[in-house]
Amino acid sequence: MIYGFIGNISTWLIRHNAIKPEDRELYEYAIYSLIITVSPLFLVILISGIMGKLCEGIVIIIPFMVLRKFSGGFHASSISLY
Repeated sequence: MIYGFIGNISTWLIRHNAIKPEDRELYEYAIYSLIITVSPLFLVILISGIMGKLCEGIVIIIPFMVLRKFSGGFHASSISLY
């Protein structure tokens, strides 16, 4: 579903001559990265807004977003622990 949405956005950008067709894959990756980066903030705004705790929700999520952005992370070579 998300890849279809991203494909539609990149097709729209190509149709309006905003990007070159050969750069499609690069822009699709950029759009995907943007969505993955910003989606936790939107979810927290939605949930904390419903609960009436918008400021608290934003204050809680910002450190996690910064940590995720600037920490390298661990990339396992396999699913197994051994």
